[in-house]
Order: sequence, then structure tokens, then C-alpha cells
Amino acid sequence: MARVEPYAHVAGLMEAIRREGYLGANFDLIYGLPHQNRRRFARTLERVLALRPDRVALYNFAYLPQAFPHQRRMDAEALPDPEEKLAIFLAAREAFTANGYVAIGLDHFALEDDDLAVAFREGTMRRNFMGYTTQAGTDLLAFGVSAI
Repeated sequence: MARVEPYAHVAGLMEAIRREGYLGANFDLIYGLPHQNRRRFARTLERVLALRPDRVALYNFAYLPQAFPHQRRMDAEALPDPEEKLAIFLAAREAFTANGYVAIGLDHFALEDDDLAVAFREGTMRRNFMGYTTQAGTDLLAFGVSAI
């Protein structure tokens, strides 16, 4: 996927986010990538938990080379099998819930005091095309080729 970001850089960004008073930080993690296994993903989880983002999305990697030609360059044999992917997901879910995160939906987590976790508990959380939100629906206008 070529999306490796050095831990020190991410840690520095998280420090700046906290220092500048941003409302929160969200991490998107992908499991099921080539050469990924429980041990390697556990190391990623340790680092993520140390940084303590407010929200985490845990996405299952979908290997669809027919739809995404760039995936044809990947070694399909290096992908974890379905049992390993499930084990990675379950271990991640356990790690997040054991460390103060609330499971929201199937693959999203938020710290217990995060607005999204509060809305989940109170039954006011919503979901729109962009994901989970605390906001009621609004009218949207989109223009352009990639407008959503």
C-alpha cells in the first residue's frame, strides 16, 4: 500500500494536535494487508494505543485486483488467510475495548468520553455517507467530478 508513516512523525503530529487544542484525532487502520499477521499488527496496536487517538476506524483490506488494477502488483500469496484476518480483527477489538475505547458499529472505536461515544450511549449517534456522526442530517450540495 506504500502508506507507511514513521512513528516519530505521527507522534509529533499527535503532540501538536493536543498542544494546539484540536477537538480530536482519528486514526484509520487497515488490517489484512500483505505480510500482516497478529504479531505485526499487535505492534501497530501498541503504538496506536500509546498515542491514544480519540477515534479509530479499523478497516478490512479488500483485495480486488479486478476492480483496482494497482493491486495486481501485490503478491496474493502474502495476504493473510481469512482465519488470520479474523484473529487480527478480534485481537484489535479486544485491545481497544480493554483500553478505554467504546466499540461503535462493527469497526469503529471512540474513547469513552469522546462525543461520539457519548452519542452512542445516549442513542443519538447518526450515520451518513461519511461515517458516524453526532450531528443530525443536513442538506448537502455537491459539485464537480468527485463531489460527494
